[in-house]
Amino acid sequence: MTNKDVVSALEEIVMLLDLSGESVFKGRAYTSVARRIEQMDGDIAALAKEGRLREIKGVGDALEQKIQELVCTGKLEYLEKLRAKFPDTLFDLFRIPGLGAKRVKQLYEEKQIDSLDALKESCESGGLAELKGFGPKMIEKVLKGIEFAGRHAGQFHFERAYEEAVRLLALIQEDSAT
Repeated sequence: MTNKDVVSALEEIVMLLDLSGESVFKGRAYTSVARRIEQMDGDIAALAKEGRLREIKGVGDALEQKIQELVCTGKLEYLEKLRAKFPDTLFDLFRIPGLGAKRVKQLYEEKQIDSLDALKESCESGGLAELKGFGPKMIEKVLKGIEFAGRHAGQFHFERAYEEAVRLLALIQEDSAT
């Protein structure tokens, strides 16, 4: 398990916490530790083996246990439980420009939109226009994004792009908190 793997898992947790409506402060804690791990010179796995994870600023009992589990087993039950709260197809919505965690959460909670097909149908039927922040320009942007995603399906490494988007979102959130 590399530092990058741990950072990716922590960033995914932040996104899932946002979707779950958890406290912003909880997400910031994960983001802060992810940034510190990202900037570390050393190996997170070595720190975990040596029982020195607490040396990373912001790592308390809960994060220490989660990172230890992730590094030792390659899996994290907490992350799996968060993922299980949402249908896999919901994560496809992040492929659409302008749809971040807050908007995806809004679509899912207010309109039960959990896939690109459901999003397209809601755009075309006018259902999306009922939501705050989804005016004609945004709906047009979403439809173009859906078309683009459909045309270029399989041409992108979604996993890598998603990880980078989550990392950038975390940086923006951290920066805006200061």
